[in-house]
Amino acid sequence: MSEKNHVTIDIWSDYVCPYCYLELPVLEELQSTCDREITINWHAFELRPYPNPTLPPDGDYLKTVWANSVYPIASERGMSLKLPPIQPYSKDALAAAEFAKRTPHFDAFHAAMFKAFFVDGKDISDRGIIKEVARESGLDPKEVSGAIDHSSFRETVDRSLQEGLALGAQGVPAIFLTDTVTGKKVRVPGAASLAMFRAAIEKLDKGQDAA
Repeated sequence: MSEKNHVTIDIWSDYVCPYCYLELPVLEELQSTCDREITINWHAFELRPYPNPTLPPDGDYLKTVWANSVYPIASERGMSLKLPPIQPYSKDALAAAEFAKRTPHFDAFHAAMFKAFFVDGKDISDRGIIKEVARESGLDPKEVSGAIDHSSFRETVDRSLQEGLALGAQGVPAIFLTDTVTGKKVRVPGAASLAMFRAAIEKLDKGQDAA
């Protein structure tokens, strides 16, 4: 397609956020049906960096959110999520994802990491689990393990969080659409539906900046 048809979608996300996972089928459908070229960039947004406490997995807050919001949206989108039995720290998984971005296997790793947590209930802070997901995604587990400890990938996670905060993101997914020709930007709410994305692209077509 010509350059004028190009839209970039930047998404700040965390692997412990179910709404980020719920966005995957919507984005897949958007890319396959939109008459514009779509490029999606995922950015790390560590919701609860250590030593901030993670949410109690059996607490009323999570149970209520899942019952009233997560499960209904998952049902609408044909996804089978389960409230995980643990609430792990996510920095190691996010650092591994930064490494995966340098390979052809990021998309597979990205989806598999969400699945490991929200479908299989695995502890994605566990190095062994991350290596297992890496192997299943076509990555070298040893390389991924080394990347997790590498300062450059961990610093990228930290920097990405600060970039998201600077844009006004307070939670995830934080989603911004940009027309690469005009530079116009539109922000859509988290767990956005296909209709919301299409409406945002229509705003870009009209030259409206609503970020």
